[in-house]
Amino acid sequence: LHDALDIRGFVSAQRYRVPDEFAEAATWRYLAIYTIDTEDIAGTLAELMDRVDTDAMVISPSIDRDNAHSAPFAPWGPLVTAD
Repeated sequence: LHDALDIRGFVSAQRYRVPDEFAEAATWRYLAIYTIDTEDIAGTLAELMDRVDTDAMVISPSIDRDNAHSAPFAPWGPLVTAD
């Protein structure tokens, strides 16, 4: 998480794990969400990819890279909260 936060535009990151009682039905067990605030998302993501597998961003061998998925998302609609 901290390696990505060294890239301009990345402002926060958090990891999640599927609770054990739901793990059997889960396609993926782990999730990391990064908040990015930039006018140049393509440039920011290019910088991220340039750092992968370098001393600036060592990827753990425990990550199943063949089955991992990543994609940028943008807000689509307002944030809805409970009253």
